[in-house]
Amino acid sequence: MVSDSPLPSGGIDAVGRVETRGVDYIPEAERHSRPRELTAVFFGTQLCFGIIVLGFLPVSFGLGWWGSLTSTLVGLAVGSAMFAPLALLSTRTGTNSAVSSGAHFGVVGRIVGSLVGVFTAVGFYALTVWTGGTALVAGLHKLFGMPSGTAELAISYALIAAATLVVAIYGHANVVLANRILVPTMGLLLVIGVIVLLPHFSAQPPVAGGLLLGSYPATWLLSATTAASLPISYCP
Repeated sequence: MVSDSPLPSGGIDAVGRVETRGVDYIPEAERHSRPRELTAVFFGTQLCFGIIVLGFLPVSFGLGWWGSLTSTLVGLAVGSAMFAPLALLSTRTGTNSAVSSGAHFGVVGRIVGSLVGVFTAVGFYALTVWTGGTALVAGLHKLFGMPSGTAELAISYALIAAATLVVAIYGHANVVLANRILVPTMGLLLVIGVIVLLPHFSAQPPVAGGLLLGSYPATWLLSATTAASLPISYCP
């Protein structure tokens, strides 16, 4: 028996439910995110341990505090300025930027950008699982004396990987909720970490290997380019 009642046409974007809008057009009536929610999502991604690893790179290049700070800020500013105009693409087309940009290259031509996006996503996902899982095991070992062997690391990696996948699969509303919880939590923990490690702070560059590229300007530029690559990595 075929029902004559129309199927619901609205998309689902609610906490605890899988988001139904994927690559299709999102009507104006369903675009209910506010700027503070978008800010929380983008800000929350910068508080993970993987970003801390990226922040260590200028120091590993041989730069001191001021060189690391200035090169990172300049690189992020340049990279963000290059990427920011692309945000207009999605608001005008009503879908995500990866789909919107496909119109310029065609279905086959977009494969290149899609592959770059997949490799970038896998890289950041692996970095998140590795750093988060290692930190979890190390923290439990330090606080409660729990074992920190290979088995514990494997379980921790699996838990971090599963939690990340679940939030991503459930979609937008759940990502927003997760960041509302994680931003103040991770923010507080990072502040505590700065206070604890402050007595060991030194603005001087590490003396072990010297500057990676031999000269200060070249090494500073390498650090700035590395920082710029972070916002640019969203471009695919």
